[in-house]
Amino acid sequence: MLVVKSNIKEFSRWMNKVEKKQLPYATALALTRTAQDVQSYIQDAISGIFNVTKKWWLKKQPTGIKIKSAKKTDKNMFSRIYTEAYFADLQEDGGVKKPHKGRALLIPTNKTPKYGRKSGGHIKILNDSKTLSKGKNGSRFFEMESGFVGVFKRRGKKRLPIDAMYHVVGSANIKPRFGFKRMAERVAIQRFSKRFAEALAKALRTAR
Repeated sequence: MLVVKSNIKEFSRWMNKVEKKQLPYATALALTRTAQDVQSYIQDAISGIFNVTKKWWLKKQPTGIKIKSAKKTDKNMFSRIYTEAYFADLQEDGGVKKPHKGRALLIPTNKTPKYGRKSGGHIKILNDSKTLSKGKNGSRFFEMESGFVGVFKRRGKKRLPIDAMYHVVGSANIKPRFGFKRMAERVAIQRFSKRFAEALAKALRTAR
């Protein structure tokens, strides 16, 4: 859990009655707006961190970067920025990756184009040299289990030459690279003061 503290309680001692009345609303709004800032920042940063094209980070996706708004009625107000992507913790902290589905992982090689990469690459082991899918110009994606286990692509209609597109492995060591917590903390610290000032000004304008 990431916690960013402020001195709002101390600041409230200098407020008049109207300002104190509007403080819970302003605080909740500021927390929510700050969470939205963090959400947008992380979403924009992800495409430069992960070499995949499926936009799993969008908030409408089940795996997206989402927020939970703060409520002014809560005693301990907070807003939450999170993702339920199954691979997020591993990409954040590092560790051993195992197949999420299937029995093996696909590890891209330097021949794998960005548009063909998968964030949760997996494959069901097939028979030797069985075609997996057809590509343009007679190319084929196929798998061989003789010696090097991988997914290959023929460059044309002939059997050779071929390019290794993926290594097929049972597990892989993942280094930390997401930086979710680091980005969230930095943006929250930078943005909260401004968001609170804006929220308090709005609260006073709409005070009854």
